[in-house]
Order: sequence, then structure tokens, then C-alpha cells
Amino acid sequence: MHHHESEQITMVLTGELFFEVNGKITGVKEGEVIAIPSAVPHAAFTQEKFVKAVDAWSPIMEKFKR
Repeated sequence: MHHHESEQITMVLTGELFFEVNGKITGVKEGEVIAIPSAVPHAAFTQEKFVKAVDAWSPIMEKFKR
């Protein structure tokens, strides 16, 4: 579990990625998107399928700025 000041938006490109948010686990499948509000504790994990996903944060997190 972790949290950050930025809103997180994740789009799954292949496979299925699981998120735990507020004690609820949600599976996000290929082509689906999940939005996690700012400062909300969450975790992401895989199970049996290989996963490829794209994350976006707003505002951009400092550690990703060049």
C-alpha cells in the first residue's frame, strides 16, 4: 500500500492488473482504465497473467520530471 499527492490513472494494455483501494480489490482488464484520487492509499498487483500498463499522474510527480 502506498499513496501520493497526484491522481493516478492507469490503462491496462495487456493482461489484468488488480488494485486494492479502500479495502476493495478491482481487476482492470486489457483496454480498461482505473482512476485513483489524490492521497488515497492503494496497491497494485498481478496474478497469473503477464501485464503491460501505462500510468499517468496529475500533477506529474517530481520523481518523473527531468
